[in-house]
Amino acid sequence: DSGLTEANVEAILELNPDYIFLIPMGIEKKAEQSYEEAFAQKDGWKELSAVKKHHVYSLPKDLFRYKPNNRWAEAYRYLYQLVNDQ
Repeated sequence: DSGLTEANVEAILELNPDYIFLIPMGIEKKAEQSYEEAFAQKDGWKELSAVKKHHVYSLPKDLFRYKPNNRWAEAYRYLYQLVNDQ
């Protein structure tokens, strides 16, 4: 058991995160569309700190979907650049 749980909109709204990272399942463009449909239209979503600051990121699945893999160092660098190049 990985200890991961699926996030729901209500929990995200309550936490009001500064960053939101999405890991797509399937085709990345369709996953981004699914995000728009599932989350972006929900009441309160546009008020989240991460959304207001444009800190909602769809992460490349080749770096973040498969575990364990030999690209973890690259994945960590990718995240570091996202949050520090703002």
